[in-house]
Amino acid sequence: ETPLTHIFQDKISSLVIDVVECESSKLHIKLDNFVDCLYLLDGRFDSFENVFLDICQVSTPEIKELPKLKAFSLYSDLPTFQYNELIVPLLHRMVNLEELDLHLVVHCEKRFVDDYNLKYNIINHLFQLNKLLFNIRSCLYLNDQVYSLPNEDCQHSFNDFKNNKIISCVDYFPDFKHDQCHIYTYTYRAKAYEYITNNFPGRLFKYVREVSLYDDRPFEHEFFVKIPESFPFMEQLTIYNRKPQTNKFYEQSNYDNQHLSPIQYSYLSVLELFSAHDDYVEQFLLDIKKHL
Repeated sequence: ETPLTHIFQDKISSLVIDVVECESSKLHIKLDNFVDCLYLLDGRFDSFENVFLDICQVSTPEIKELPKLKAFSLYSDLPTFQYNELIVPLLHRMVNLEELDLHLVVHCEKRFVDDYNLKYNIINHLFQLNKLLFNIRSCLYLNDQVYSLPNEDCQHSFNDFKNNKIISCVDYFPDFKHDQCHIYTYTYRAKAYEYITNNFPGRLFKYVREVSLYDDRPFEHEFFVKIPESFPFMEQLTIYNRKPQTNKFYEQSNYDNQHLSPIQYSYLSVLELFSAHDDYVEQFLLDIKKHL
C-alpha cells in the first residue's frame, strides 16, 4: 500500500498501485471498473507522462437514483453545451421529484430546448412532478432545419400544470447565422431578461432589473417605448444592434413633437451599447427622447 491509496479510499472500490522505481513519470494501476478510472484521471496525476491502467470491467456506470429528493432548482447564467449529456440524466435520477425550477442557457446541436424537449426528456420521466418553473434560452448555430411549435401549441404541452402560463419566442438571425428559442413560465421572476428581440411579446416583468436587446433587424422608436412599459424597474440596459433605424425618431421630431411621446426610464442607471449603430446613441442622448 502506498500513500496514493488513501487519496481515493472513499471513492474507488479497488485500487492497486505500482510505481516503477527510477521512472517517476510512469504509473501502473489496477482498477476494478471504469468508474474508478474516471475518478483517478481527475487531474491529480498530471506529472506522470505514462499511465498504464489494468481495468477488470469496462461498462456503463450504474447510475444511482435520488429517491429522497422532492424539490430541485438549477440556476446557471453561463451557457452549457452538455444539457443532454449531464443535466437530463441528472434529472432522471430524481424519481420522486415534485417541484422543479430550471434557469439555463443551452447551446444545442440539432433542435431547441422547446416544449417538446421538456415534455419528452424531463416531464415524462418525473411522474410525481406537480410544480414546474423554467426559464431556458437555447441557441442553434448554422442549422437550417429548425422546428419549433408556435406558442399556442406549446401551451398544450403543459396542460398538467394548470397554474403556469408558458411563453415561447423563436427568433432566426440569418445575418448572424444562428437562431434562438426562449421559453419560460410566467410570472417571470429572474433578475435579468437577456437578448430581447423585435419579437418580444411584451407583458409586465416587475422583478427584472437587467435587460439586453439583440437583433439583426433595427429597433424602432415604438420598440423602445415598449421596453420600460414591460420593465418598469429596469436599472441596466445593454444594446447589441448594428442596423440603422428605418424611421429615425430625431428626424421625425423636428416636424411633429406631438405624436411621438418621450420615453421615461425611471430607474435606469447603466446604459451599455456594444456594436450598436449611432442611431441608438441618438435614441438615448437627445433629451426629448428620454427622462432619466
